[in-house]
Amino acid sequence: AITEPDFGSDSAAVSTTAKLDGDEYVINGEKIYVTAGSRATHIVVWATLDKSKGRAAIKSFIVPREHPGVTVERLEHKLGIKAS
Repeated sequence: AITEPDFGSDSAAVSTTAKLDGDEYVINGEKIYVTAGSRATHIVVWATLDKSKGRAAIKSFIVPREHPGVTVERLEHKLGIKAS
């Protein structure tokens, strides 16, 4: 999941953050248009470790959909989405 409400799919503008807390990362942010998000067991989330470093600090994380703090909501139905 890379698309966010405020910037679309511009990967350099990712506002979701990931901060190391002990041996785990805490991810804060919001994603939209996650294909099969309601059926997936895990979601790949892109987040920045440091906004000042631009694209170099953007990393991907595999997040269990049932992990505490993860919320999946169906926002709308789209024509032709069954093809993805």
